[in-house]
Amino acid sequence: MQNLFFTFVLLALLWFLFRAFKRDAERRRTTALDREVSESRRLSECEKVVRYFANYQGYIARSVVSREELEEQIDSGSTADILCSYIFDRISQVKGIELGIHGIGNNGMPVILPDEYRDKHVYIIGKSGYGKTNFLRYMILQDLEKGNGIGILAPEYEMLTDEILPFIPQSRIDDVIYFNPADLAQPVVLNPLHISPWEDIDLHVDETFTILQRVVGEGGPRMDEILRHTLYALIERPGSTLLDIEPLLDRQDETLRKDVIQSTQDEQTRQFFQHIYPQFPKDAHFPIVNRIGRIIRARFVRNCLCPPKRTSLNDLEASNKLLNIRSAMDEGKILLFNLSDGILGEAASQLIGQLIVSKFQTATMSRADEAKHNRKPFYLYLDEFQNFCGIASKSYERILSRARKYKLGLILAHQQTGQIPLELLREIFGNVSTMVSFQVSQQDSIKLSKEFINQYDFEIETLEPEELLRLNIGEAYCRIGKSTIPLRVPKVDDFPNKEMAENIIETSRQHFGIPRIFPSDRLAGGKTRLDDDPLAGLDPEEVFD
Repeated sequence: MQNLFFTFVLLALLWFLFRAFKRDAERRRTTALDREVSESRRLSECEKVVRYFANYQGYIARSVVSREELEEQIDSGSTADILCSYIFDRISQVKGIELGIHGIGNNGMPVILPDEYRDKHVYIIGKSGYGKTNFLRYMILQDLEKGNGIGILAPEYEMLTDEILPFIPQSRIDDVIYFNPADLAQPVVLNPLHISPWEDIDLHVDETFTILQRVVGEGGPRMDEILRHTLYALIERPGSTLLDIEPLLDRQDETLRKDVIQSTQDEQTRQFFQHIYPQFPKDAHFPIVNRIGRIIRARFVRNCLCPPKRTSLNDLEASNKLLNIRSAMDEGKILLFNLSDGILGEAASQLIGQLIVSKFQTATMSRADEAKHNRKPFYLYLDEFQNFCGIASKSYERILSRARKYKLGLILAHQQTGQIPLELLREIFGNVSTMVSFQVSQQDSIKLSKEFINQYDFEIETLEPEELLRLNIGEAYCRIGKSTIPLRVPKVDDFPNKEMAENIIETSRQHFGIPRIFPSDRLAGGKTRLDDDPLAGLDPEEVFD
């Protein structure tokens, strides 16, 4: 009986231990399953974070966070929130400028355009009134704060006087070079015939010839030969300006031509003016003199392209004050070009704009003599850049395809694709890394949507045209590399300090302007010979064709 009792107790104890062990095993299994589910959920959420940054911020995330770092963070048990904060903190340390907020709405994270993408150029398009100009200002003001060198070609002077100059940081006032053709007393002067030591004369002549050829018109091989040799002769001769073209070609007074024949170092130029030019008909040079003369007789054009013969400065001082694009780029200056067609006239505005773009192209290419690590980044903003295309389209194409290694980044903005030549548009689509579209026309939405791509898990998707039509004011789509992002651009400060703008303009005049003296130009009644503007009211084609 006693043995039976002990047997029962032993069986009861074993049963109790078995149940306890079973409950513990079930608890362990449940805990392990919960842990596995939790870990699976964590990994899934972390994967979503990684996919988000890869798909929408991949252009920047891949460059700052390696795959090994991500795996290390995930393996260490980081939650999705911690991983997101980790990646975002790394992205926020990237050097670049903010383009706006990711997403259409009130929430989102900043979209940063890294500096390494900026010399691959930026293309901006959008209807008038939908935020394109505000976006340009948003970028420009950041560049000013960061101390970057920039140039701005503005077809409306209000953009400079009301929207840029009043917001220039105090520390950068001395960097401002304000090119204002309307300043008749002490203008900043860009002499197309002045050659700097770093410039190649053949390239300089070729670029200037191409621009002036549009002014002169197609006149055949003889006229091209005269114009090209004229440019070689004058560019080689220090102090020459466009005003010297007429006296050089004058068949009555050969004073300047004889001086060129004696002083030129170029044998072809000497042979041309000594033996070939005298055999041409006496009126062979008339189209060149008349058409170029018609342009430079306009007071504002002559004022900003032809250094004064009469000035309070000596020759060396005046020469040193000529606008030098290469030096301005290397020194990180702020170049502001007032090319208002309301002041200059449409024809003159286009001509000067094309000359400036051409100068930037030659200055950029000349950086080949500078070590790569010494090439300071410079960003050239061109609002309504179609106004400065024309024959300068080739300069744009060269800059787009070759300027990256020389650290010049273009920011091109306009309203519709039909405003520029098809060849240039193709060059833009083929070379520009960053593209921003505000609301556009239906025709442009079809054309542009194919350029806004996203790479999801190695699959390429494009934007639907309707997405570009539904954008509101201040909203855009931005493609950086292979990532397309919905973008909201904050409104920039609209309370200009007019007094600050005036002080900056005056400082620029004193530092970089050449004072003019007009004693021989004074006529009865106080007028000057420059007061009559032959370009007033002319259509550009009347001048260029």
